[in-house]
Amino acid sequence: MTSQGNAQATPFLKWAGGKRVLVKQILQFVPNDVDEYYEPFLGAGSLFFSLPAETPKIVSDFNAELISVYETIRDDVDGLLRELRKRTNSLEDYLEIRDWDRSPSFARRSKTSRAARFIALNRLGFNGLYRVNSKGQYNVPYGHPKKVDLLMEDNLRAVSAFLSETDSAGRPAVEFHTGGYKDILQNVSNPRALVYCDPPYHPTTATSFKSYTRDGFNEENQIELHDEVVRLTKLGVRVLLSNSDTEFIRRLYSEKFFTVNELVVRRAIAANSENRGLFTEVLIDNFKAIRRS
Repeated sequence: MTSQGNAQATPFLKWAGGKRVLVKQILQFVPNDVDEYYEPFLGAGSLFFSLPAETPKIVSDFNAELISVYETIRDDVDGLLRELRKRTNSLEDYLEIRDWDRSPSFARRSKTSRAARFIALNRLGFNGLYRVNSKGQYNVPYGHPKKVDLLMEDNLRAVSAFLSETDSAGRPAVEFHTGGYKDILQNVSNPRALVYCDPPYHPTTATSFKSYTRDGFNEENQIELHDEVVRLTKLGVRVLLSNSDTEFIRRLYSEKFFTVNELVVRRAIAANSENRGLFTEVLIDNFKAIRRS
């Protein structure tokens, strides 16, 4: 990890399905010879931030506002901190900035002010959810947090340094993209690369959080992702994939070249408090197939 002062770069967002509490378990499965890393469902980036800063990383997310936040932290962390200092932990301020995207002027706001809004809404909103309505407007209610560090100055500066790191050839180590997961995976062929997929999970209950986008991520999408992982496997590319531990997911990845590993996790973000507690997730790898090739 890259340090800024005494701080290490760590995820700066609360994120439904984020891997902060699982990252140590996941790291046990990461090969020690990774020289290129791909993550097409970036989210809060827990595994991303746990890799050496100089390792080349090609990452993306369908959420363009999220990727813009990362780019702003890299390019204008001082401006971002100035904007965050304007925000307060209050219902009034929260509703004011939440309503920005109801106005046509939203598109004309600076990238830095929008990034500060994103972070403030994430830190102050209910359970750290990111959710938009059918018009693409953010609609998560205020979470009434008693204590929250909106500024996170040490960490945001450490994140900025991490995102500004260069690889062994002096090129930027992190490359950001926005769009579907196939966009950054179509040309992956490096046998020492690692692809980590952390898609919206297959729901385990009727109230499970299903997606960060208005269009959702349904079982057909899960099948398409499986087919992409199979394609990468045939090319000799190593893949790790996280998902919920459901019969559908286990059946989907039942081919003999997949290994389904169980990880125990405590869910902190759930609509119903009865659905919080210790659960198993699966971490699927294709390493058996790669070793045979």
